[in-house]
Amino acid sequence: MAVTSGLEPLAQQEFEDIRDKAAAKASRADGRVKFWNAAHVGMGATAAAAAAAAGGAGLADAGTRVLAGALALVSASLTATLGFVRTDQRIAGNKRSHRAWTAVERAARAELVMLSTMSAEETRDALSRVHQAYDSAHEAYGTTAPQS
Repeated sequence: MAVTSGLEPLAQQEFEDIRDKAAAKASRADGRVKFWNAAHVGMGATAAAAAAAAGGAGLADAGTRVLAGALALVSASLTATLGFVRTDQRIAGNKRSHRAWTAVERAARAELVMLSTMSAEETRDALSRVHQAYDSAHEAYGTTAPQS
């Protein structure tokens, strides 16, 4: 039985709003994954290159030991930054967030497709489920503690 009250247009608007907000949040989470991945690779590669150059400069000539020391400090600083910022955990958290927001978006789209065939009770239940998924997605980023 289809919704006969004025609930359908309101429900449709609510599902569309949730779908659009979830899509935007999923896109932002994906952007953060890309950013932290680039930061992780960039700092890690630079640290490795600086360490290799420091070793080469230190072994090549006694006059380049100051340069070798400076390169070793750069390498150590970048490595410490990677450990402090924990880019790997930020990537994992943002991937979880992206998956959660994508699931909310899919749920809202599915309910929109079925909306014209739902009763008022089914519509309220669907809105409740999608709102619950939306609220849960806010917690998806979670903590920076490693997740298994």
